[in-house]
Amino acid sequence: MSANCDYRFLQARWSEEVVEITRASFATSAFVPHFHDGLAVGLVRSGTNVFRSSRKRIEVGKGSLCIVNAGEVHDGGLAGHPWSYDNMLVPWSLIVATASELGVAPELENHCVDEPECVEAACAFFSLAHDDHEYGEQLEEAGFRLLGVLLRRYSVTRRRPVKPEPLLATRGYELLRDRADGRVTLADLERSLGASRFQIIRAMQGHYGLTPHQLQLQLRVARARNLILTRMSIADAAFACGFADQAHLTREMKRRWGIAPGRMLRNAS
Repeated sequence: MSANCDYRFLQARWSEEVVEITRASFATSAFVPHFHDGLAVGLVRSGTNVFRSSRKRIEVGKGSLCIVNAGEVHDGGLAGHPWSYDNMLVPWSLIVATASELGVAPELENHCVDEPECVEAACAFFSLAHDDHEYGEQLEEAGFRLLGVLLRRYSVTRRRPVKPEPLLATRGYELLRDRADGRVTLADLERSLGASRFQIIRAMQGHYGLTPHQLQLQLRVARARNLILTRMSIADAAFACGFADQAHLTREMKRRWGIAPGRMLRNAS
C-alpha cells in the first residue's frame, strides 16, 4: 500500500511524552497484522477503514473513529478501495495516567465510535494538528479532551477473563526485543528457553497473536522507524536492525504502515 501526496507526519510533545499524528490516504492493498505501543485513534475522512482485531471484522466509515488499543494485533485496508484518515498514536504511559485520573481502565472496548461528542472532539483536535500555525498547549488540551471523552464513555467496564501469564511467551518476547539486530532463530529460542520449537511458536502466537518470526519483524521495523525519526540514515537503520538492505526495510515498513521511510521523513513536520 502506498500513501498519496497528502501524507503528513508530525510529533507533538505532551507531558514529556511524544504523540505521533498522521494524515494519510491509502490505495487498495492491505496491511499485514501488526501492533502499536500506544493507543491508535483514527478519524476516517473518506472511504471505509476495514480491519480485523480480536478475530472480528470491523468497518469504520467516513466521519467515524477507528480505535485500536496498545499492543492489540490488527491488520487493515481490507475494504479494497481507497480511504483516508487522520490518526494519533498516544503512548501507553499517557493513557494510563489519564485513565487513572478519571478512575477508569486504560483500554477501550469499542473499535468503531460514531458518538457525536467523540467525533466532534476528534475533528477539533485534528483540525488544530494540521493547521499551519503552532498551537502547542492548545493542541495538547484538545488531545487530552479527546482522550477523556473516549475513556469516560468507552473504557472497558466488564471484567475480562485473565489467563495466567505465559512465561514462555514473555521470555521469548524479551529475547527478541533485546536482540534488535534480528539475528534470533528458532534454534536460538529453543536453546535459551529450554522448550521445543512447537511449544515456543504455540505459546507466542497464543499470547501475542504473532509467530516468533512475525513478532521479530514487527520489533525490528518499529526500532528502525524510531532510529530514522532521530535522523539516522535509512541504510544505517536497516543495517542496525538486521535487514539485508534499505529496500528490505522499506518493503516491511510499507506492509505495516503503508508508508516508505523516505516519504515519512520528507513529509514529517
